[in-house]
Amino acid sequence: MRKILTIHVPGMYVLAAREQDYEPDVPLIVTRNDAVLDASPDVLDRGVEVGMPMRRARRIAAGAIVADEPSTVVALHERVWNILAAVTPLLEVLDYHEAVADLTGCFRGMSLVECAETVRTEIRETTGLEARIGGGSTFTSSWIASLGGGQGESNGFVPRWKSEETRLIAQAPLTHCPFVPSDAGERLMRLGLRLVRDLDPFSEHELSKLVGKGLSWPLKAFAAGREIRPIQSNYPPKTVEASERFMPPTDMEPRVMAVFHRLIQEGNERLSFGQEKAVELSVAMEFEGGETRHAKTRFARRDVTAPMRASRFERLLREVWEGQEVAELSLIFGAIQPYEAEQTSIWEDIRRRARRATAELMEMASARFGNRCLVRAESTQPTSRFAALSLMDSGICPLGSGWFC
Repeated sequence: MRKILTIHVPGMYVLAAREQDYEPDVPLIVTRNDAVLDASPDVLDRGVEVGMPMRRARRIAAGAIVADEPSTVVALHERVWNILAAVTPLLEVLDYHEAVADLTGCFRGMSLVECAETVRTEIRETTGLEARIGGGSTFTSSWIASLGGGQGESNGFVPRWKSEETRLIAQAPLTHCPFVPSDAGERLMRLGLRLVRDLDPFSEHELSKLVGKGLSWPLKAFAAGREIRPIQSNYPPKTVEASERFMPPTDMEPRVMAVFHRLIQEGNERLSFGQEKAVELSVAMEFEGGETRHAKTRFARRDVTAPMRASRFERLLREVWEGQEVAELSLIFGAIQPYEAEQTSIWEDIRRRARRATAELMEMASARFGNRCLVRAESTQPTSRFAALSLMDSGICPLGSGWFC
């Protein structure tokens, strides 16, 4: 059984804002794009919700201090997720305060519950924040468990046995499944299908007539406890840096701006080689005399274009440069996905189709990840051991470089 945890760390934005000279006990709302991004517990108790328009939030929580999204949340975010990155390479950060980690093979000798408590304790000791953690053998089951799993657990739910996870899946509301769109969830509700267990009487073919083929397979696969949403590793983020040293230092704006735009173009060209996206940008300047200044920002969206990065870099430059003599200018393109990881399950008749399915799997791995990719094969049935062992004979994954359990 795989050990997967979904970790939510609420209050991260509020903590970062309080570190910028806000009193620790004042009611606080953190905002982004005129919507509530985070709020202190006393404000949330009044009825303010994340995502609520600020106009409504101000009416509900009159007197609360409103703070913009703090730039220091990036450093706080790194402090939290570095705890997990030191343990497993399979870590997908979904947002500053949310991530999913595959701890299979990590924390040797510990149960999933003990792994969750260890992570929770380390986050508390590092930041003072209380993490909400859900566990399971798949991404989706751990996600639902992090919401409490219908067990009334405010800090998430971690099953101790496989039977508990099976019961958790069966009792999960279909509207809580992250792969079910809101309109499809409403259609299922109108049909009287509210829980995952309500799907048992339907075959995949019958279900496809109700919700479409694109949703019928994930629903039946999740109900059977199978993985439907692979973890894609994106942490720690890779960076691309472009810098220039001025000899001698200069305060001439045309020269500084010419170098600035050339560095942006150089960074964008390096990103374009791998069709990569950078969503975190930093500008660092060293001035005559050794003084340095930094500014950092992060995009909320992932589909960031080169012109969007150039515009944001110019804004950061204005924050750090006020006409001083510049000795060195550095632009850092960060939060680039360093590599991808994908779990692929073969749910065919292994005895007849294992060789073909394995060959297709290895061709996909070679084309997508290159000839030095790391492959882990996991057997869930005695008959599928053949497929796991056949990976050892592949020229793509040299003998001994795969993980087998």
